[in-house]
Order: sequence, then C-alpha cells, then structure tokens
Amino acid sequence: MGCWPKTRERKIDIVEDKIVRHIGMKTELIGLEFEDGKELEFSGFLVDEGLVPNTACLDSWDYRKDEEGLIIADGDRQMLDADGNKIAGLFAAGDILSGERNLIATSFALDQDAGLAASDALRKWS
Repeated sequence: MGCWPKTRERKIDIVEDKIVRHIGMKTELIGLEFEDGKELEFSGFLVDEGLVPNTACLDSWDYRKDEEGLIIADGDRQMLDADGNKIAGLFAAGDILSGERNLIATSFALDQDAGLAASDALRKWS
C-alpha cells in the first residue's frame, strides 16, 4: 500500500532520477536539473487528504509522533526516530506536522522550509 500506488492511481509522476543542480537563487528553489539534462520547475502544489493525517507511506518507519498521530520533526522539518534522533534524508511538512496550525498558508511555508532543508541535505550527499 503506502503512497506510491495512490500517486499512480491519480496519474502523479514520481521522478527518481539523479539531481545534478538546483534551479533558483538563494532561498528560492524553483526547480531541479537531472543527470540526463532534463529540467523540472515547480509551479506550486496543494495536498488535501482530509482531517486524518495521511502517513500510510511511513508505516515501515519508526518515527516520533504525537497522540493524534501527527509527525514530530525538528526545526528544519527533519523527521525524528522514536528516540528523538534525526532520520537522515526524511523531511515532513504541512498539516501532518505536530504543533502547527492547520492552515494552507502555514502548510506552504512549512513545505518551503522542508524543501530547502532537503535540498541542503542533498548537497551534502556524494
């Protein structure tokens, strides 16, 4: 089950190609360039799965969550394991985060923070 079958069902492409360059300036991440030269720019996104956090794709992970099942992450939106240690390469944002307002504007801001933190983490990987 998890996230991948739902994305295929909804005809949402998942790109797993190697990223070679981030497109944008300073804190404005607007796209990615892949190893084959293809560039993908983001125009925006919105996810609405209802009032229950949709974390089914994380069922195999041992991550920290609150009593409502919302994800507990650090200040960079990096997910934490059950012991409170960072889970390398795993970031979360939006309405599935514990302690955040359930507002579209908040979700967009958190998504940007998580995306930038993930981008920084990718630069450190060889």
